[in-house]
Amino acid sequence: MEKAGIVFHVLIENGYEAGLIEQTLRGADDEASFVRATKETLQISQHDVDILLLEPSMSKWEWIDVLLKTTREHPDLPVILYSRDMNVENDFKPLNGNTPVYLAGDVTALRDNLQGIIRDIRRKEEPTKSILFVDDDENVLKSYARVLRKSPWKVLTSSSAENALDILKRESISLVVTDMKMPQVHGIELISRIRENFEKLPIMVCSAYPGMRDDDNLKFHDIAGFVEKPVDPDLLEAKLKELL
Repeated sequence: MEKAGIVFHVLIENGYEAGLIEQTLRGADDEASFVRATKETLQISQHDVDILLLEPSMSKWEWIDVLLKTTREHPDLPVILYSRDMNVENDFKPLNGNTPVYLAGDVTALRDNLQGIIRDIRRKEEPTKSILFVDDDENVLKSYARVLRKSPWKVLTSSSAENALDILKRESISLVVTDMKMPQVHGIELISRIRENFEKLPIMVCSAYPGMRDDDNLKFHDIAGFVEKPVDPDLLEAKLKELL
């Protein structure tokens, strides 16, 4: 899986200031993207947000509610409290504590310190095990890669059984997740061919046909798990953690 770009959610009231931040930080990571938000529209999910930029001078102290909610629900998500009115030594300072919260009083200082935050994010993303997803639907494969983009696993995808078998020869795979109803080579045949060379490799089935769960062929080939389509992202991630 290619390195994913850093996604910033920007919750800054002043549109000019938000634009200046975006313009200055964009050069710090070539694949960075920016999402402007308000307190009402902000939706935090660690599946698609890497850094939250929050202005502590928002009216009625609403920013405190956002900060507390974010650090409580997503304790590993970096939050940068940015304001030019903030008196911070060297214009940038990490707060002490278990959650990655930083104070920034100048956009240039923020840019200069951003790489350290990004390195910490990348370090957490370094894969330890590899998962091969097999499905003839490219949109399904993209959804797997998107949901797991911040997981500790390396995600590989294949839209055909033959290509999946080639990947297994080249790569060290920890888990195979396959669809059943595929053209040319059915999932059962793919599993059978995998078992010829990888007897102990865990295989999980993702299928829109719940009746397949009790299929005798799956029991014969010692299938490690079954998840029904459409796949719930949280359920999928929990099952992968269980198997890996």
